[in-house]
Amino acid sequence: MLIMRTKNVKIKIAIILFTGLISITQTAAGQANDSVLTLDARIKLGFTSNFKLKQEQLEAEKSRYQYREVISKSLPQINGFASMDDYFDIPVSMVSGDIFGHPGTMLPIRLGTRYNANIGIQAGQMIYHASYFATLKLFKKSCQISDLNFQRSKEELAYNVARMYIFILITNLQMELLDSNLIAIQKVYEYSKQHYTNGFVTKIDLDRVMVAV
Repeated sequence: MLIMRTKNVKIKIAIILFTGLISITQTAAGQANDSVLTLDARIKLGFTSNFKLKQEQLEAEKSRYQYREVISKSLPQINGFASMDDYFDIPVSMVSGDIFGHPGTMLPIRLGTRYNANIGIQAGQMIYHASYFATLKLFKKSCQISDLNFQRSKEELAYNVARMYIFILITNLQMELLDSNLIAIQKVYEYSKQHYTNGFVTKIDLDRVMVAV
């Protein structure tokens, strides 16, 4: 009965510790595996499954992209443009006939061409802009801070996973030791009970062994 109770307690504690380890690494659903994971594998799994760490990584990548975007504004800018208009129905204008030798009349004429095309290239280069360099410095600093935050979160996660992993291993060994001690003491109790029945030990001695159990 006592061995059975100890095993039940051991199972409950193991479940609690394993749940704590899962909450630290925040393993995604469906990734459970019956195989025993090493500490290195457990840490790597935490890196790929921890939502907070993923958020820190996305923030770091976002800062790097913003920094590159600011840098691109200082590079030579070349823009091309082209357009073409088709005036399939040129509007009619009325002009005085005096121009064409028909005084006193108004003549309809179409002014303009049906097709009109426009094409060109614009190029520019920023030489110096004080506010731009100040902005560039701020974005660079923000990028460095995001990288440091990501690295810090990664180290903290690895530390917490390793601490919980080692704690579970130590607790397992302690429970195994308690089980072996309990079996040994129960054997002593059975021997003492026989000796008590045969009159070799007193009731107090038997009670002391029972208390040890």
